[in-house]
Amino acid sequence: MYVNEGKTARKAVAGKIQAGFGWFLAIATLLGTILLMFDKNKDLTLGSYIVYGLMILFGLWLVWLSMKKKKLRIMLTQLDQFFMADADGIVSMKETADCLGKNISETKSLISKLIGEKYLQNCTIKGPAQDTIVLFGARPSQDSAVFEMRTCSGCGAASSQRVGYEGVCPYCGRHF
Repeated sequence: MYVNEGKTARKAVAGKIQAGFGWFLAIATLLGTILLMFDKNKDLTLGSYIVYGLMILFGLWLVWLSMKKKKLRIMLTQLDQFFMADADGIVSMKETADCLGKNISETKSLISKLIGEKYLQNCTIKGPAQDTIVLFGARPSQDSAVFEMRTCSGCGAASSQRVGYEGVCPYCGRHF
């Protein structure tokens, strides 16, 4: 495995808690503000509306951050599957960029960052132009790897996935 599963799992839990709290904060504040607007005994000042608005924005910001964490987990799963399918332990940056749907310079900086932050393990970037990813550790050979076509239950897309491994839909991100 090339993805640090412990760190990724902790981020997944934190993202779900963050999203739940963000939605709760935004919706509760919005509903509270609406109720106060119709309460004839309460006079709300402009400052009150600004504070409530900021609380709603903070809740939505927390939700946005959790969605970024989910995208990171999906991308890490795609990278792990891509690296595990490699037979010789050397992956070009161009192939990795194609897998992620990014350009080569974005991919170089992203992979460097993920290695530095310990999301990716057992790999390093090498080569004269930092254009190669070297993978360490045991990998099944390409000959022994068995793939099957799986259909996503979310969007209906078909994709080739390694048998015995959890797959992620490359289109909607659903696990299967």
